[in-house]
Amino acid sequence: MRKSRPRNDGTRQFKLLAKVGYESLGSFREIKRYEVKIMKGGEKYRVTDKEYHDLRNKVSDDSLRIFAKKQKIKRLILQAIANDEELTSDLIHKRLYQIENDKEEKKKVAGWNIFLSQWNVEVNNAEIEELEKEIEFLRKEQGFITDEDIGEIAEGMQLSNSISKEQERIKNMDFNKRYKGGHFDHNNIFDVFGYLWSENPLNGDP
Repeated sequence: MRKSRPRNDGTRQFKLLAKVGYESLGSFREIKRYEVKIMKGGEKYRVTDKEYHDLRNKVSDDSLRIFAKKQKIKRLILQAIANDEELTSDLIHKRLYQIENDKEEKKKVAGWNIFLSQWNVEVNNAEIEELEKEIEFLRKEQGFITDEDIGEIAEGMQLSNSISKEQERIKNMDFNKRYKGGHFDHNNIFDVFGYLWSENPLNGDP
């Protein structure tokens, strides 16, 4: 555990120091070291001298959380060594919190999908942001929001996304496949001529 110089408010930035090396003649020979910044609530983790002392000497939720961070950092470094990969303190920090962010995102997606299962709707992480914006918009407009409102929003989103995916699928089809599937405007003379000149089962000719 490491701490920076104190700020005006008396707190110090908390870091974890990781040393890489080997044992030789009964002593540790250091090759590299990494100082990894620790976060709490999305902010740099800052501690007073008393809090720092307690983290080192007492068992608490925070000390257990720091212990878990140590184990994750160790695994990241060992994996990098196994892959013969160069690391930096910033890269370890980024990977450490990317792992945690991914876990939080998966939990959030799972929670939403459990709730939305009553409408047979399933969302992914990208769709949740859109869903939450639509919910907030309706809540402000109505002054309240109900489960049924959320269900209707989710169903509408799912239908809209399905239509968009189908349109994209058709757009990527080649000329003959699109006309063969009937994916053209039957009221548009140019589309009709395109159909007549396509390889389709009705006329048998190109």
